This record gives sequence, C-alpha cells and structure tokens, in this order.
Amino acid sequence: MPGAFRLAALKKPGLMNEDAWNELKKTGSGHYKAASIEPIDLLRDLKPHPDLTALQVKALTDCIKYAYRQLTGGANISDCGKIVHYIEMVKLLASK
Repeated sequence: MPGAFRLAALKKPGLMNEDAWNELKKTGSGHYKAASIEPIDLLRDLKPHPDLTALQVKALTDCIKYAYRQLTGGANISDCGKIVHYIEMVKLLASK
C-alpha cells in the first residue's frame, strides 16, 4: 500500500516537511517532472483570494497545470481546449 507508506512518512517524527513533500510527489505524473519545478510546487503555498469560489480556484489552477504541460512538452490542441474551457467557466462565475 504505497499511499499509506507516504502518509506515514508525512507523520514520521524528525522528517522535514520538504523531505515529506518530495517523497509524496514521487508518485506524480512523469510529464510534470521535466523541469526543476512542478505545477504543484507553485500551488502548494497559494492563498487564493477569499472572493473566489472553490470551482474558480480549481479552474484557475488547472489552467496553470495545462499551460505548464505545454511549456515543457509543446503545444497541444487538447490542452488548449481545456484551458479555454476553464477560463470560460471562471468568466461565467465572475460575472454573477
């Protein structure tokens, strides 16, 4: 049960938070490991604006994820469509 091991590692006394974080990220998708920083590193300490809904935060962070994937792996029509979809969602929710 790899997930349980990683959860236990996070709770292990003396294990630095950064070490636990890096251990947890080892199970992430390989296409995000092409550079020294992953999208999750950008989002880990993010404090979203309090007026944003959970859906807006998810949509915006997914835009970051899909844009990053293109920056490191090349343009992808499918990912462009996902970004546009999420931005349209944010725009619609912001107009209410």
